[in-house]
Order: sequence, then C-alpha cells, then structure tokens
Amino acid sequence: MKLKTLKDWIALLPVEFEDMELVMGEYVKDEHSFCVPSEDFTSRYDRPIMGLYVDEEFKEVVLMFQTEEEINKIK
Repeated sequence: MKLKTLKDWIALLPVEFEDMELVMGEYVKDEHSFCVPSEDFTSRYDRPIMGLYVDEEFKEVVLMFQTEEEINKIK
C-alpha cells in the first residue's frame, strides 16, 4: 500500500471518527472453513499503534505496534 492510498481513504472518513484509537489488525485465515471470501477469518488480533516514523533509507512509512506480551511486560 502507498501512503497516498491511505491519505485519500482517511480524507473520506467522517469527522466523528477522528478521536478513535488506531490499532494494527491481523486477519487469520481459517483453512478449514467454508466461509464466503469477505468473511474469511477466524480471529482479529488488534495491537495498538504506538508510534509512526519515516524510514528514509528504505523509503517507507512505518506504523509501530507492540504485541500483547510486550504490553504486559511494561505494566
């Protein structure tokens, strides 16, 4: 995905979404399921986005998150 795609999509969101938290989600495919393609997941693991930065060497925008295990170590 390119940053422009993300920027264009964010610009279309309603104003009331502005205060929502950001999380990194991961869909896990259930290979034993007979779900329709749009519902092809068994779990959604959400990890809070903890920071953002631009990696100029690799020319990437990086969204940083922590795993539950890492978050629990901090608590």
